[in-house]
Amino acid sequence: MDFDEILDGIQDEGAAVLKEEAKSLFLQAKTDGSAFIRETALQLETLLRYRAQGLLDEDDVRTFFEQQKIIVEVEKNLVDMVARARLEKVTSRLLDITLTVLLKAIIPL
Repeated sequence: MDFDEILDGIQDEGAAVLKEEAKSLFLQAKTDGSAFIRETALQLETLLRYRAQGLLDEDDVRTFFEQQKIIVEVEKNLVDMVARARLEKVTSRLLDITLTVLLKAIIPL
């Protein structure tokens, strides 16, 4: 299943604006100069794809997000101020949107 197909399949009208923001952030993240940001975006895409396919349950998703938030905090402490701001904007926002909107709108097949 293609990532864009997963996002396009979200029918929740309230999620429409955030869905577009997520698409933009994913595109930005996948071409970012930071390997950490690119890898995070790829991991989130994989998570959404696996969830849509029913390969992950809620506990798997919860565990991933708990671990990823810790990793983001550690990474933020290792980079300079400019990189930290970009990391916060892109990675943290992607995690928030994915957790609060996209995953709730995806129904496993």
